[in-house]
Order: sequence, then structure tokens, then C-alpha cells
Amino acid sequence: TTHFTLSMSVVIASIAVFCLFRYGWIRLLTFSIFLVYSIQLLYFLNNPLMGHQLQAIRIHNFGTVYLFVIAAIYSLMALVRKSESLADTGIVGSVLLNGMGFSMLLALYVASFYKTDYMLLMGSVSAYCLLYSVLLQLKSDWKITAAFYALFGFVTMSVMVHGFYDFPRAYFFLALQSFLVVSMAVWFRSKFIVVMNTLLFLTIVLLYLKTSELIDGVNISFSLVALLTARLLNWKRDRLTIKTNLLRNVYLIIAFFMVLLTLHHLIPERYITLSWTVAAVVYFVLSLVLKNVKYRYMALGTMIAAAFYFFIIDLDRVELVFRIIALMFLAFISIGLSIYYSKKIKKKQSNEPESAQQ
Repeated sequence: TTHFTLSMSVVIASIAVFCLFRYGWIRLLTFSIFLVYSIQLLYFLNNPLMGHQLQAIRIHNFGTVYLFVIAAIYSLMALVRKSESLADTGIVGSVLLNGMGFSMLLALYVASFYKTDYMLLMGSVSAYCLLYSVLLQLKSDWKITAAFYALFGFVTMSVMVHGFYDFPRAYFFLALQSFLVVSMAVWFRSKFIVVMNTLLFLTIVLLYLKTSELIDGVNISFSLVALLTARLLNWKRDRLTIKTNLLRNVYLIIAFFMVLLTLHHLIPERYITLSWTVAAVVYFVLSLVLKNVKYRYMALGTMIAAAFYFFIIDLDRVELVFRIIALMFLAFISIGLSIYYSKKIKKKQSNEPESAQQ
């Protein structure tokens, strides 16, 4: 009875997808998704409509295999060609509905049968979704569905990472994964993925700072990923057709604070002011090389932070010789920046009359 019920749900899903490709029956497909996942849920709850006690089944009887097959069958809907009879909302809504039904039942199975060994399940889902998203990007007329599958693949990858590495070590790999997501979004030309990843990255950073002990490797990974992501978004902004600097600014702000925090936690106490000043110099050099004014703002902000730290913290507890070195270095860099900007302003002012005369 069990395998007959689950097999029938596979047959229903197959017929619905076939009718979609052959006749464009999107409403039948949507109804079948509700029906099939309801059958799956009733099976998981021990078929209470058949008079059985309402409870989770004790043996899954390869229920996850049937669940995966059903989700894979329904995923084929994203390959149907666009036509007048198929509205965007119909296909996209059905893809989301399939994802919600699959996610709900997968969560129930994991909570009941795979509490400690769910990594293989999540890894399989992640691999399928990411590979299928590439296929959709190349072949599908519904490009947004590729973004959905890619995001779901990365979410399940995050769950898999958590299974292998407990927090806070998992944050290191989540940071690297974030850069992978943005790289894939650039290839997909998907602003949707970039926006969602930005929100997730910001959330992960805040959770790490709020709930976990600081680890140098994780701090460095967040700092570098934020800087590299901001640079990648600026480099490929035309490909993503991003007209606002908001997303890049979010990553630069995260990088600014994470670099300060990373150096504060990594460098010996007496060298913190010095290290922040060096970071300001690096930002300034980047602004010249990349011709990007935002790195100058970061350099200025880092110099201000170094100055405050020196006068509030270092003067009280750092040895005299290190105070002198830090102060001289800070003063030297400040004077150098002042001279540079003074010359730049004079050059700009001298060019304005010439351009006006022309």
C-alpha cells in the first residue's frame, strides 16, 4: 500500500508535466502539485484519513527517494517554451510552489530520520539544483527560475556546511560561498541573486558578531570576501545593469568595519594603531590604482579611527616608545595625505579657468 500510494503520486506528477508540455495545461500542473505533496504529507503523517493515528511514520520506506523523484519531475516545467497560453506567473508560481512543498517535506524527513547525517541529502539537493540552474540558464525561457534553483542550491549547501563544521568555524566557508554566489550571479546576469546574497551576507556577519567568539580566519574571510565582492560588482556593473551603488556600498561598509575588527583581534595591542594606519595607506593606494574615490573615503575613515584609538587607548596603556612610533607614523601619513589633496585641489582650480576660456 505504501509503495502504491507513493508510486501513484509519481505517476500523477509525470502526467501533469506531460500535459503541460503537450497541451499547456498550467492549471492542471498547479493542482497536481497541491495534490501530490498533500499525498506525500498524509503518508508522512501515517495516513490519518485511513483511520490511523496521527503521527510521523516510524520507517520512511524510501519516502525521501519518492520525494526527490517528484521534485525532479516537477522541475522539468521550467524547460517548457514560452507561449501565449503560459503566463509568467503560472510557471514561476508553480516552480515556487514545488520548492515550498519539497522544502517542507524534506525538513520533516530530516527532523525525523536524518538529524545527524543529513549532509548527504543536502549535498545531493545542492548539487542537483546548482547543475540544473546552469541548464536553465542555458536552455530555459524563464531565466528567473535559474536564479531560484541556484539560490536553493546554495541554501542547501549552507545547511550541508553546517553539518560538517559547527559554528563559528562554518562561517569561514559561508563567507567563501557568498563570493561564489555573487560570481555565479554575474554569469547569470541576475540582480535578484545579488540582492538576496547581500542580505544573507549581512545577516551572517551580524549573527557571527552577535553570537560567536571571534576567530582570525573567519574575520579575514569576511573582510576579503566583502572587498572582493564590492570590486567584482563594480567591475561587472554593466553586465548586471546595476544603476545604484547601494549594494557595493554595503559590502564596502562591511569590509571597512571587518578590517578594523580583524586587525584589532589579530595584531598585538601595541601595534593596532600602526596596523590601522597601514590599512589606510593600502586603501589610499587602491584609490589611486583603481581610480575609485570610495577607497579614499575608507582610507580617511580608517585614519580617523586610528587617531581616536591612539588618543583614547594607546596613550594610557602602550609603552612610550611604541606611542612615539605610532604617533610619528600617523602624523607622517596625515601630512602626506594633506599635501596630496592640497596639490590635487590646486590643480583642479588651475584647470577650471583654462576650460572656461576655451
